[in-house]
Amino acid sequence: KAMEEVWSAVLASPALAFAAMLFLWIELFVLAHFHRASDFLLPAASSSSSSSSSSSSPSSSAPSSSSSSSAPGVSKKTRVQFDSWLVSTVHAVVAFYGGWRCYVVDDGGAFVDGDKAAFGVEPEREFWLMVTASYLFYDLVLCLVYHKYFADSITIVHHVLILIAFGLGVAFHIGTYYMAGFLLNEISTLFLNANYFMAIQPAWRGSATYKANGILLGVSFLLARIVFNLYNLHHMIAFTWATVAPVSWVTFTPTTKVLVTFLSALAILHAIINVIWFVSLMQAILRKLRRGATTTTTAVSKPPPPPPGKKRILSEEHHQENSDGEGRGEAAAATNGLRRRRQS
Repeated sequence: KAMEEVWSAVLASPALAFAAMLFLWIELFVLAHFHRASDFLLPAASSSSSSSSSSSSPSSSAPSSSSSSSAPGVSKKTRVQFDSWLVSTVHAVVAFYGGWRCYVVDDGGAFVDGDKAAFGVEPEREFWLMVTASYLFYDLVLCLVYHKYFADSITIVHHVLILIAFGLGVAFHIGTYYMAGFLLNEISTLFLNANYFMAIQPAWRGSATYKANGILLGVSFLLARIVFNLYNLHHMIAFTWATVAPVSWVTFTPTTKVLVTFLSALAILHAIINVIWFVSLMQAILRKLRRGATTTTTAVSKPPPPPPGKKRILSEEHHQENSDGEGRGEAAAATNGLRRRRQS
């Protein structure tokens, strides 16, 4: 019963929902960061860093092993990004569920009622919008604090845009149904973060699973953030505003008219930002495909490539062996010359 009362209070107050969820997002990042979730979930990075440090100083194996056990297994940049992606993944699952509840299930019937879609008040819908708004506020602060790790101005613009739109939409009860629809975009974030998680692990990078996830990322981004957003905007303009505006526009207050126009423009801008992201994503995929084709063409007459994720390591070891061989050859020549001078 106590939990029901808390839930009712959170649903009744979007501000309380925002504050509570903001605390949870920050707490989740802090727990992941200070408990070194990246070291626990990235054993390959930890083992590779410790093995490289031990191999670079074989004469001091005992001290290096003790220092490697206390040192972080991955760099600070990777740790911060990893923890950010971890929280982002949790939010993506939660936000997609909320979007599905409010937009697809649509207990309020807004899909077939223009007035409800435009000005309907649904406490659960507003709660899910505050869940995402609180996450975006946390992520915006994170991007500003660690700006050298997240140098993406478009992301900052996107977060500010959505925070303004969700805040005004919930405060004035305008267009929250379509805002909840945009929460369904988060399905592609799951594959985006999975791509990051696998890309930083040599054992996964270049594997069949990594490539399959890249395909799913492109397809989900296209369907959820391009096709669906166009459909959502089309329903908003061609159905809701086309049926509500001719009848009710003259009764709107000046503030409502400004907000309807402004929030509709922000929705269109949100869709444009996702198109920019999609173009960048496709360019990155094409670069990888060209790089892979070039590698395949130049390696026709060469031995089979090493297993996924090992190529760069093996090439570095090969380079090290070559340099060590050259060094040993030079040392041997110098030793032989010294011996000849002594004999003479």
